[in-house]
Amino acid sequence: MAVRAVRRPIGTGRNAVWPTVSEAEFERWVVRTAARFGWCGHHTRMSQAVVTGVHHTVRDGHDDAFGALDWQFWHTVKRRYLQRELKSQHGVVSRHQRRVLNDLQLCGIDAKVWRPSDEKEILATFSGTPPFKTGSIVGNASDEEPS
Repeated sequence: MAVRAVRRPIGTGRNAVWPTVSEAEFERWVVRTAARFGWCGHHTRMSQAVVTGVHHTVRDGHDDAFGALDWQFWHTVKRRYLQRELKSQHGVVSRHQRRVLNDLQLCGIDAKVWRPSDEKEILATFSGTPPFKTGSIVGNASDEEPS
């Protein structure tokens, strides 16, 4: 009788792997997880030729379009709407993204940065299993890009 390899469940044994996961791999996992729990979502790839904002760096010192978050997720049954910026474990949150995150949070929108190490929070958020983290930290000094 042949022995087949057994895959580990998605939510376990990741601590050693997550720090090396690319943003694209992490994004694929987040999208699969959202779909698994019945969420809808939308992502627009950033392109300076297509995306524009009200404010522009040259004129206003910041750019809304460059700060737009990666993903919007919503669940009609749970009546929840999220905006998320997905980053690799050591990915940098730009100053434009920090500004948009802060502005969205001030407007009462559930907006955060998710990294691979946030796996438990992500699973809790999509599954509807408390506790959810609220009032996410926008970033810390190590996240900032050079001036």
